[in-house]
Amino acid sequence: MTWLKLSDDYAAECERARLSDAAFRCHTEALLEVMRLETGGALDRTSIRRAITIADPDTAITELVSKRFWAETGPGQWTIVHHMIHQAEPDVLAARRQATAERARKYRRKLAKIPGPPGPGSQTGNGVTSRVTSRVTLVGSGLVGTGNPNPHQREQIQDTDQAGNTSGPEIPCCRICGEPLDRELAELGYLTHASCEPDP
Repeated sequence: MTWLKLSDDYAAECERARLSDAAFRCHTEALLEVMRLETGGALDRTSIRRAITIADPDTAITELVSKRFWAETGPGQWTIVHHMIHQAEPDVLAARRQATAERARKYRRKLAKIPGPPGPGSQTGNGVTSRVTSRVTLVGSGLVGTGNPNPHQREQIQDTDQAGNTSGPEIPCCRICGEPLDRELAELGYLTHASCEPDP
């Protein structure tokens, strides 16, 4: 799912341009459509028929083009100009989806206790300590995220040497990627890295 971002002065900008009610509705519905389809602002007749609900879209489109809210790029083709600067580009949206899917895949495999490829914290041989992850779940719940620390649910790791002895303080792990959190964030009770958070 993608999102359309409207600034708090969106309506004021349309009012300053003296858009008619029909043009305002047409413009807003078109913005929703191009973000849903991730076209980068491009529209054609098919999109207009599917997304625009006003009775006379042609008149509204002519008004939007004349006021430079839209640009005509060919017969029956337009590109939205106004407010597209606030929207994420299609390639950015695709990269975010791919990153989110990969994080979700790793999290599912971790919950299922399916081993994955060794992470940067794993080292073997030459007597170097390796990191062993153990889950501790306590009573309580809360939103996971850098803005919602939750000290009740933690993942902990301990340094274990080859003899099986543990040493060092417990360090919480990110609930999504499983890697250790920064100690300062961990002490505040955060459960995830900011980079692991799903995009809005």
